[in-house]
Amino acid sequence: MKTIYQSNAVTADVVEQCIADYNSKDQYQTSTMNKAQPGKSLMLLHNLCEQIVGHTLNYQSGNFYKHTLPYLPHTDYRVQQSNTINVVVPLHYTKSLPHLIIFDQRWEQDSLTWCMQYPVQYFEINIGVKGAPYEYPVANLTGQEIDPDLYTMHLSMYPKRYLHGLSGTAYAFEPGSIMIFDNRHIHCTGSFTGEKLGISLRFSMP
Repeated sequence: MKTIYQSNAVTADVVEQCIADYNSKDQYQTSTMNKAQPGKSLMLLHNLCEQIVGHTLNYQSGNFYKHTLPYLPHTDYRVQQSNTINVVVPLHYTKSLPHLIIFDQRWEQDSLTWCMQYPVQYFEINIGVKGAPYEYPVANLTGQEIDPDLYTMHLSMYPKRYLHGLSGTAYAFEPGSIMIFDNRHIHCTGSFTGEKLGISLRFSMP
């Protein structure tokens, strides 16, 4: 599916209820990214997602996430779940406006996280792998350097050579907006300062 980005799609009241849902949790998963299950936020957002997509959606998985460091390039697709629809709802940020970078390139197998110039990390669901996407059989690689403006504005935390073959679009992580995309597409957080809180919901189509 083509990426859908809508601003002002989620009312301020729903955003506040989702934030309250996150703050009501007793504990959070992982130290670098505080994750939690969506709880009642799923009920608040499920119908809206179906209205925007124009299709019935079966919920497969999801989580809140709160972090201060950009998240590495990764995918969220699981073959057994067929959870191709990823919905990202920004809830809050401090300091600089973050962006979600959705690349045109796809990884058709179970989810991976490319650890880039860093040591390989362990993730509970995604498999952390060494190096960059262009070193793997990723679909639609361009064979060219990444766009210099996209790199300079959002991805300069990585050596440019690690982004070879990638192209994509930066979407503003603005509370009230919603982003819906095929989660076989590689995506990551752009550079930012401060803290950001969002929720990601993953669906399959019956």
